[in-house]
Amino acid sequence: MKVSCSTTLAHRAPLDDALRRIADLGFADVDLLMAHGWAHVSPRALVEDFAGESATIRKAVNAHGLNVVALNVAFSGPLYGRSHDDVGRRKDECLAIVNLMNAMDIAVAAVQPGGRPHGISDNQLIADASASWAELVAIAAEKGRTVALELHTGSPFDSPDSARELVNRVPETRFAFDPSHLVGQGIDLHQVGWILDRAAHVHLRDAESGRVQVPYGKGTVDFDWILDHLRERDYEGYVAVEYLDTDEFDVAESARALADKIRSAISG
Repeated sequence: MKVSCSTTLAHRAPLDDALRRIADLGFADVDLLMAHGWAHVSPRALVEDFAGESATIRKAVNAHGLNVVALNVAFSGPLYGRSHDDVGRRKDECLAIVNLMNAMDIAVAAVQPGGRPHGISDNQLIADASASWAELVAIAAEKGRTVALELHTGSPFDSPDSARELVNRVPETRFAFDPSHLVGQGIDLHQVGWILDRAAHVHLRDAESGRVQVPYGKGTVDFDWILDHLRERDYEGYVAVEYLDTDEFDVAESARALADKIRSAISG
């Protein structure tokens, strides 16, 4: 088990500034946010100019002595989109991301499922999103890499029940375990150990019912239980501090304190 920090910590800043901020906090390993229309690298841009975008990433990372260990991906369209164009674009973006992972020796990409539209039944929504997910899992597996789905509030996969249905449909599914989206919905983490058992990556921040982000130590996320669970199962991946930049509190302070907590668990 190892610790890293996500560039979400400075998602409102350019990539170079975000990396500088993470390096200044003492991190060596970083999760790179690749969210279309948001930050820090667009998956679509990677498709359109792979050489240029990958060179820019390498230059920025190397300038701050950091190592990219995971990607945090939002494609240009949600997983439920099943039109010919939707599928083609998503596959192209996934292949570009996997090629970047191979070029930079990045083991895992956490994937955000995208939103939940109106006018589609839950059964159809999960069926369509699961079909898309199966395609992405196959693309990554063919190249020897892993994509891991993040259960995300407001998405087709936002609960233990929807996660179970996804696993039934796509048994190879691995998860990027982020307790904040579960705790924020009032879900008891101690009932979802089976999801954590399938974790290929972990994102951590503190949260409470009704709020997916609060300062470290002010929420109800049971970090001891999560870290003990991972250690008991010999989890060898990364645990990423994933605070979102905000004006409400000092996310750097929370990130530093949470990282210390994780490092203490690792050394213990």
